[in-house]
Amino acid sequence: ELAAGLEDSALPALESLNVAANRYGARGVEAVCGVFRRGVAPRLQNLSFAFMPIGDAGAAAVAAAVATGAALPPRLAVTMVLCDVGDEGARSIAAALSLAGPGCRFQLMFNRIGVAGKSAVLA
Repeated sequence: ELAAGLEDSALPALESLNVAANRYGARGVEAVCGVFRRGVAPRLQNLSFAFMPIGDAGAAAVAAAVATGAALPPRLAVTMVLCDVGDEGARSIAAALSLAGPGCRFQLMFNRIGVAGKSAVLA
């Protein structure tokens, strides 16, 4: 609900947002990422969802926000450590990385990403 109430460009100076170790789930992550697609924080450089069980659906929501490109800075670092992300989520992230540009990077340690997901991200 908090994320939905933010107006476009509401947080122009925000560079880092760490919502790690919360239990928002995939729907909460989708709500947070939705505001970034609207340009709420145009200077955001670091975004952390670490230690949250968001799974593949949450990874897809983050990937969709990153894929928009125009609303987020080109050098965004996203941390998704211990988030229960699997191959499907990794493929979503891989597709988003191709649209976001070379400066965008993800930390995906300690997830359940298998060979297929790792291959997609590394391609």
